[in-house]
Amino acid sequence: MLGYDKSELLIIWDFDGTIIDSSHRANYTNGKLDLDHWKLNSTRENILRDTLLPKYEFMRRLHHEGIYQIGCTARELTKADWEFFFLVGLDKYLSKIISRPIGDETEDSILKAKQLQPYFNLNPFKDKIKIFYDDNPKNRIALEDMGAISFAP
Repeated sequence: MLGYDKSELLIIWDFDGTIIDSSHRANYTNGKLDLDHWKLNSTRENILRDTLLPKYEFMRRLHHEGIYQIGCTARELTKADWEFFFLVGLDKYLSKIISRPIGDETEDSILKAKQLQPYFNLNPFKDKIKIFYDDNPKNRIALEDMGAISFAP
């Protein structure tokens, strides 16, 4: 799949807007996510109303092809987020899930680049082709600057 040997690939997935539709919890002001509104609306009930986007099926298929995949989200994960992930199988399809540390307010693109840096430097991963899916152009640019191939969902 993708025209590469599966051992050559590392696929990195954003969640919101890429494989998960959580837009019912978001509010934007001047094109910027209102983080306070997001946090206020990240209740268990609202999280469990999230749905899956078409790229989720692609991610699932890549897992069955044996391709190593990571989830990397700028969310602070709660117990309800993990409950949703378990319900839809993210824990089975992704080898690692990386999230925002609680209270960390680092800009998303800087945070993701910092958290993913080991996957660009450590021996098991440094020579792999990194493919990054994210709906945020700034995040894609940050990972491209590190050597990833990036795609909008």
